[in-house]
Amino acid sequence: HHLAGHKNKTEGIPMAGNETFSMMSCTKIVTAVACMQLFERGLWNLDDPVSRFIPSFKSVPGVIVPGTTDEKSLRPLQPLNRSITMRDVLTHTAGLSYSIMTHKSDGGKNLAQASYAAVHKAKTLEELVDTVASLPLIAQPGETWNYR
Repeated sequence: HHLAGHKNKTEGIPMAGNETFSMMSCTKIVTAVACMQLFERGLWNLDDPVSRFIPSFKSVPGVIVPGTTDEKSLRPLQPLNRSITMRDVLTHTAGLSYSIMTHKSDGGKNLAQASYAAVHKAKTLEELVDTVASLPLIAQPGETWNYR
């Protein structure tokens, strides 16, 4: 086996072979391929609701009213027109977004801070996913492509 490159180029530390690297958004590609392999086996359909596999997605609170950023206008949220589907998740049209972190909720409580804290204090993957499912969407499922 052959190693190339540096663990730390500035300090001249070569690779040792036991380094870990963050894949960041590349995990989306790996996940999509795995999902499509299961799809090919007939284990799910593109129009299945995500809640079939992750029950907490039955309780997505709604959608932030487009064009609003002040705390009073975020409540009440628009109800979802339909459930988030597997197709929506794989095509980035589910309405999920990191930009939820810039909105404020009613009562002056900063949704960004509350969401960030909840997501980062999750101790398990299930807890993390349930937290994401509890956040409002930025668009109706299937209506807008969003990768931010």
